[in-house]
Amino acid sequence: MSLVRELLLNFPAAGPPPGVKPNFIDPPNSRALGLGVQITCIALTTLGVLSRICVKIFVMKEVCLEDYLILIAYV
Repeated sequence: MSLVRELLLNFPAAGPPPGVKPNFIDPPNSRALGLGVQITCIALTTLGVLSRICVKIFVMKEVCLEDYLILIAYV
């Protein structure tokens, strides 16, 4: 039983669709797109947090508990 199972597991379940060449060595992915989205989101978040902190310190001249908590949450 074990030999039959081993033989079945060593072969693919099905072949690729017609006209498709399998590429298991270097398959295409969306890594660059994901990295770009992450960098953009981090940059926008950083700008938002910095602008809030600057307004609270220099314009309103009062700092509350939530201003400290937003820094902890950002980190």
